[in-house]
Amino acid sequence: MLKKLSKNSEGVCKNRYDNIFWGILFILAAGLTLAQQHGLVGHYFTPRFWMLVFGGLSVAFLIRYFLVGVRFWGWLFPVCIFATLAGMVWLATPYQCHDAAITAPFFGIIALPFLVAFASDFRKNWWTFIPAFASCCSELWLFLATGCREN
Repeated sequence: MLKKLSKNSEGVCKNRYDNIFWGILFILAAGLTLAQQHGLVGHYFTPRFWMLVFGGLSVAFLIRYFLVGVRFWGWLFPVCIFATLAGMVWLATPYQCHDAAITAPFFGIIALPFLVAFASDFRKNWWTFIPAFASCCSELWLFLATGCREN
């Protein structure tokens, strides 16, 4: 069966049902998360389950990034966000960490797509260094302000 492909403004073919698929998937995941938080589905979904879900989504988007092409650095945002969410769940589970120490890596990882864009074409993407620097400074400030200790 042939998929209908359309060209977007950058000339890259894209499945037009792609956005609908990911939108429905994320809406269902958000609904599941809300149902778990309100106790509607019980405690069937452990932190390990969420680590695997977020890690799997990160790997799926990483594969997508390489399939679409490495010059489209915007695909690194979901890779980094889901990898960081998996790491945040991991940090919150076995360690007694302050909230700021758990969220600090998020700011640093968000800088990665900007740094990739800067490294790929620094003359065209010079502006990406600014949010990357701000994200790294925010991470460092949060990490130094709080700490993490084992139970």
